[in-house]
Formats: sequence, C-alpha cells, structure tokens
Amino acid sequence: GTLIGVSTGAWIEEDDLRTLVAIAGWRELPDYASVNLSETAAPVVMESLRQRGIGIEAGLASIADAERLVTLDHGGR
Repeated sequence: GTLIGVSTGAWIEEDDLRTLVAIAGWRELPDYASVNLSETAAPVVMESLRQRGIGIEAGLASIADAERLVTLDHGGR
C-alpha cells in the first residue's frame, strides 16, 4: 500500500513541548514523519518518533543539517 507521512515542522505547533505532546497523543500512527534537522528540538522529536515505532524522514536544508544528522544517535537504524 501507500505509505503515509506527516510533518513535525516547528511552525505547526510553534512550541517544542506541544509538538512532543501531540506526537505522544497520536492515536493513528503514520508510517513516517519528517523532521527538520535545522530545528532545535530535532533530536528529541526523532527520539519520540522512534519510541513510537514511527519511521523518520530527515529534512535537510543545508550541509550543517546533514552534518548534524550524522552526529545523532539513530537508535541502531
């Protein structure tokens, strides 16, 4: 079937804690969620998604974002 993905962009909730609360409250889980590595809370958002078994699509807008991605713990993935 078709995979369903969502965004976790900081512009959606405009508050890191509200983003994490929203993810924790999802009743129907997407197959994956995109995470913008330029956003401060990206590592915490990624961990929250991993804990729920949701795949992660890395949002990379710069070389710095890519460099940040490779330094993060990916939970064995």
